[in-house]
Amino acid sequence: MKASFWKALEALGAGGAAACDWQRLLGPDGADCARFLRPTGRTAESVMDPCHPPHRLQILPDGERDFVAMDDEGWTAPNPLKVEDVVELEPHWEPIAQELAGRLQFDYGAWDNKGDIRRIGSCQDPFGRVSPVLLFLPPGALGDWQVLFRELSTRTGSTVFLPTARWLTTDLEALRVRNHLEFLILSERLAQLEGEGPIQPPLPTIVRPTG
Repeated sequence: MKASFWKALEALGAGGAAACDWQRLLGPDGADCARFLRPTGRTAESVMDPCHPPHRLQILPDGERDFVAMDDEGWTAPNPLKVEDVVELEPHWEPIAQELAGRLQFDYGAWDNKGDIRRIGSCQDPFGRVSPVLLFLPPGALGDWQVLFRELSTRTGSTVFLPTARWLTTDLEALRVRNHLEFLILSERLAQLEGEGPIQPPLPTIVRPTG
């Protein structure tokens, strides 16, 4: 698994995006990351504007099998697409969690099967104390940060995997201290592992108050 996967997920969200958008952002890592994505069974409704990526183009049928990406305001020329380009893909939790368990060395376990934050395993500190490992996959909506904060407010003593550092705020740091959480930024840790080879830094230790 590459660090680029988590940066692409931040840009597209976990709620589903066109296959061509995933490929555009993953670039040469697309083949390596293909098993971490699965079809939703839907056709994507929009794609990124290749000239202005923050802008979205609407996907419309063009003949029996082809599609075209159109700009509602007419600023961008129509972009022809094939059916395989507009297949909507979403992150596949199980292989993602299993891959992270092997790369980051914690015990995999599918504790949750729904939600944007799920327990995907457990880890032990040097004293043998077991802590939950949680993974957050942002759907890609305006209220994602509120979802993260609300869900973590109910969790304590856990290691939380976040895609990138953009979720770290002063409010979330206060919640981390209050609920005895530790955050690990996946894009940064995986980039570090790519550069250092077999060296594996330990997961952050949960700081618990003394009895």
